[in-house]
Amino acid sequence: VMMPPLVMMSPLVMMPPLAMMPPLVMMSPLLLPACQSYLDYTWAYFKVMVDVLMEQNLRSLSHNDEEVEDLPSEYWNTPFTPEAIFREIDACPSPLIQKQRQEYFYQVQKMVILNDMKGLVTLVHGWVVDKNKTLTIHQLRFLSHLVIFITGLGIEEMEEEKCTEILEAFIRSLTRSGYHSLVALYAARVDFDRQIRCYAELLEGINVTDEQKRCLDLGKEAGLDIAAITKSVVENIRNMDPEDVGDVSALELGREVEITKIDRHKIEVISWLVFEESQREEAIKQGNGLIRAFLAMRKHMAAREVFLKIPPNSIEVIQRNWKMKAGSEPLPLALSNDIKEYSCIQAYLDAIDAFNEWFVHFHNKKPAPPTQPLQNGFSDQLALEQKLKQYHVEIGRWEEVKCTLISVSSSICTLP
Repeated sequence: VMMPPLVMMSPLVMMPPLAMMPPLVMMSPLLLPACQSYLDYTWAYFKVMVDVLMEQNLRSLSHNDEEVEDLPSEYWNTPFTPEAIFREIDACPSPLIQKQRQEYFYQVQKMVILNDMKGLVTLVHGWVVDKNKTLTIHQLRFLSHLVIFITGLGIEEMEEEKCTEILEAFIRSLTRSGYHSLVALYAARVDFDRQIRCYAELLEGINVTDEQKRCLDLGKEAGLDIAAITKSVVENIRNMDPEDVGDVSALELGREVEITKIDRHKIEVISWLVFEESQREEAIKQGNGLIRAFLAMRKHMAAREVFLKIPPNSIEVIQRNWKMKAGSEPLPLALSNDIKEYSCIQAYLDAIDAFNEWFVHFHNKKPAPPTQPLQNGFSDQLALEQKLKQYHVEIGRWEEVKCTLISVSSSICTLP
C-alpha cells in the first residue's frame, strides 16, 4: 500500500531506507530526507527526473478521451535537466554533501553526466599541475585511462597539450613506483619529445644489465625510438654537475684524482650504447667526449674504464655497417674524425700505462748491488762473488725490460 505523501512528509514518521523509497514516492521532496550522501542525492534527483520525463511522455501519447490522474504540484517542480540537478545539489546546505561533492570521483562523474569532456580535461589537468594536490598512482591511472578514452572519441575542441601532460604525470608516477614494464605502453601515447624524455628518465635509474635489456626490448615493442632515447640518457648523465670533483690537492700536484660516485655513474651509462651494433658510432662519439673530460681532470683511470666499456671491435663494426649502407662511399667527415680521435685516445692511454709501468720499474724494481762484507775472509769473498753474479743477471734483466718499455712508449708516441 502506498504511503500518502502528506504522511511521509510528517516529521513524526520514521523514514524507511532509501532502497525502499522508489516504489512509494515519485517526488524529490519526499526522497531527499532519506538521502545520507552525495551519491544518494544524485541518484534521487535523477531517478525522479526520469520518472517525470516518462510521465510527460506517456501523457503526451495518451488520447484526449482518456482520464489521467492529477498529480501534486510538487511532482512537476522537479528539475528536468542534469545542469539544474547539479545546481540543486551544489546548493545543498549539508556540510557532508558539500565535502563529498569535492571528491575527485564525483567531480569526474558530474562532468561525464554533463557531457563536458573539455571541462573534464581542464579539471583533471588542474589537479595534475597543482603542487598542493597529491594524486595516488591509482587515481592517476583512472584519470589517464579516462583521458585516453576521451581523446579516442576524436573531439575536435580537446586541448591535446593538457591531455599529454596528464599522461606524462602518470608515466612519471609509474617510473617512481617501479612499474617499469608499463612505462613504454603509456609513453608511446605521448608526442615524440615527451617519449624520449619520459623513457630516458626511466632508464637513467636502471643499473642491472638484464633489466636494461628488458626495458629496451619493451621500448622497441611499443614503437619507441630506442636510439634517440639511449642517446638522451647518456647526454643527461654526462651533463650532470659533479657533487664532488675529488681531491683538489691531487689535481694541483699533478697526481691521479680519485673517481667519485657521479664519475662512476657517468662511466656506467656508456653501457646503454653498446647493446646494439647500430649504435657503435654514438658509443664512440659519447665515449670520446667523456674521456676528454676525465683526462682534463687528470682522472686517467676513469678515462681508461670508459674506454674499456666500448667493445674493441667497434671500428670494424662501424666500417662494416657503413659499407652495407653506402657501399664504396667514404665515411662522413664527422664519423671519420670520431674514429681517429678514438684511436688517438687508445694510443694516449696505452702510452700512459707504458710510462707508468716503466716509472715503477725504473724506480722501484732496480736491483741493488751487494754490499761489501764486514770481514775479508775467504768464505765472505766467495759469498760476495756469488751475490755479484746474481746481481749482474738481475740488472741485465732489468735493463732488458727497461729498454722494452722505452721502445713501447716511443712507438706509441710516434703513431701517425
